[in-house]
Amino acid sequence: MSQAATDYFIGVNPLEIERLRDQHTAWLPETQALWRQAGFASGQHIADLGSGPGINTFDLARIVGAAGRVAAVDKAPRYLDFVRAESARRGVHNVYTLETDLAAENVIPGDFWRFSSITWTRHSLASTAVSSPVACSRSWST
Repeated sequence: MSQAATDYFIGVNPLEIERLRDQHTAWLPETQALWRQAGFASGQHIADLGSGPGINTFDLARIVGAAGRVAAVDKAPRYLDFVRAESARRGVHNVYTLETDLAAENVIPGDFWRFSSITWTRHSLASTAVSSPVACSRSWST
């Protein structure tokens, strides 16, 4: 993908990462409640769709523990570079990345779903030009 196609209109930069961290902190109690209601637990494999710089990804990695895995899925290579660097810095070994544009059809390899039992997305369907979120989620799961 070209860099222009992988940048977000709000930017992919350190200032945006800080903004996303602040937003994450503000919404953390509600987010954690959703995760508890959904049954997120140790040993699960979770796909964080539209992960950005992985702020939710690392919380999910703590939840699933060493027996689980979390895939940070995003279209921005700079965000995924940040996820990989943070994983190394934190010594987190249950996070991996997948670069893809979720708004495109058939963008996630079919074998990916053998390794992911749950998906989480907060912003990706709201911020992409997806004509049908239901059809889009069906294409991700087939």
